[in-house]
Amino acid sequence: MALMLNRPFPPSIFLYVNLGDHDDYSGEYDSYYRVVGVNSARYSLLFYKFPESSVYTLGIGSNFPSKWVWAANPNDPVSDGAAIYLGEDGNLVLVDVDDRVVWQTNTANKGVVGLKMLEDGNMVLYDANDNFIWQSFDYPSDTLLPSQSLKAGLTTKLVSRASNTSHLEGNYTLEMSPKNVSLYYKSPNSPTPLPYYRIDQSFVPTFSKEFRYDVFVKDFDNPISSQTIQYTTTSSLSSSSQELVKTSYDSRLSLLRLEYDGKLRVHTFDPMIIGVWYEEFTLFKGEPLSRNQLGATECQMPEKCGNFGICYKGECVACPSPRGLMRWSEDCAPPTVGGNSGDDTDAKYYKMRGIRHFSCMYTEGEGPMKPRKCKIKCSNDPKCVGFFYDVDNLRCWIVYDLMTLTRTDNPNHLGYVKLSN
Repeated sequence: MALMLNRPFPPSIFLYVNLGDHDDYSGEYDSYYRVVGVNSARYSLLFYKFPESSVYTLGIGSNFPSKWVWAANPNDPVSDGAAIYLGEDGNLVLVDVDDRVVWQTNTANKGVVGLKMLEDGNMVLYDANDNFIWQSFDYPSDTLLPSQSLKAGLTTKLVSRASNTSHLEGNYTLEMSPKNVSLYYKSPNSPTPLPYYRIDQSFVPTFSKEFRYDVFVKDFDNPISSQTIQYTTTSSLSSSSQELVKTSYDSRLSLLRLEYDGKLRVHTFDPMIIGVWYEEFTLFKGEPLSRNQLGATECQMPEKCGNFGICYKGECVACPSPRGLMRWSEDCAPPTVGGNSGDDTDAKYYKMRGIRHFSCMYTEGEGPMKPRKCKIKCSNDPKCVGFFYDVDNLRCWIVYDLMTLTRTDNPNHLGYVKLSN
């Protein structure tokens, strides 16, 4: 340990080495943590680790009680003896115990004179005039705090965790593009992430510049009265807001998070009851709401039915097979399709009516196209495991992972599962 403490560091304004006892209180997900010393009344910079892990993430956690709201080094955790320092050149650097640079703000020689945590959870590097040179709000991980946003030209997405006890990033993202704000799933075999929900579908289409998590408090002297949590999309010409939930708690003590399961949730802290966060809003809970509200059925969740299954009214109800629809269980799996070099128009399929793939809702597919051509495209692609066809609009979707299929009331939504090449 002495060698870890005595190893040389560059001349620094601030230095903390990740050693010593953990805090007496456990953090979110029963994690252990060490407080770095950059904190406000509500938020702190910490090194935290999960119970079965020996490595740490440098992140920001709330103090009422802890929820992890930002991470510096997802996918690259560090060990005991790692260090975070603000060099005299103004660069904030995280190094592992072997002095490998894991993360940095790239702010050397830009006039930085200090580091501080603001009351809203934003960690900033500032210059002699108190201008912000760098701020954590510009680089969100899986969470947005009130007034925090995704901005065009900077980090334009949230990325879920792989699990509640993982330092790694997961398969779900909330992404802002110039045309919309959508949720995406990175399936195991698809060449690109697939959208499974559009956040701003109720708005007039604009070229978005910002997606902001907002709270509105009617009376700041009485923050328990008439509060609204909403999100706002802003373009160069206008902005539109959509209410998520009304709350009886202090909405300033809330967060919007893309969870490891792909659901978007709002959590709010009740200051009257120590240690309690309330789940105020969950996207994908129950049936879709009206068009001017944000909501969707769980059947739109890509992993709702695991590797394979048909979902209806939020429940996995059937396991498709060449013999028909069987009772669904977690063992439901698609046929194993042997690979070949393609060019096999004789591939075998079984057909389902009134079925769509989760990706069909928010992608246009290909077309207009006849069903035979759609079948040929899948048959000639050894990675294709099935295709979906909209008879009414002559659209074709080739898929590389089947996962959750949704039963619809339209018999002209056709699904074809490949049996063999």
